[in-house]
Amino acid sequence: DSVLRCELFAIWRGLVLAWENGYRQVICETDSLEAYLITQTSNMAMNQDTRDIQANIIDILHWDWTARIQLVQREANSVADSMAKEAAMAQHDYVEWIVPQPSLVSLIRMDSSVLHFNKHSEDRCSLVIDI
Repeated sequence: DSVLRCELFAIWRGLVLAWENGYRQVICETDSLEAYLITQTSNMAMNQDTRDIQANIIDILHWDWTARIQLVQREANSVADSMAKEAAMAQHDYVEWIVPQPSLVSLIRMDSSVLHFNKHSEDRCSLVIDI
């Protein structure tokens, strides 16, 4: 269940960061089917360990913006997968990078050929924690 909690925390934190940075049209991508399904219902999770984060995600999705969670294939999330692995190796409970790690630059360039960040069109918030 700690993996699911990490997945949900990453979704919640990504949405908070998008909001704080002024994005008002956001798609948050996850490759975790279980996390995705939990965010799509207002029924509280069976697991007490994830109810608080589920409630926070459902709440933030109803703020004054257009935000949704989208399920993607794991192969489509190479940057986030790499970030999760680096964070796990660093053995920190929480890692937030302001500047991309050098090992991520080529993956980001590859992904940026597909994703375009523009505050006036549909913004993307791509998040995955694979621990």
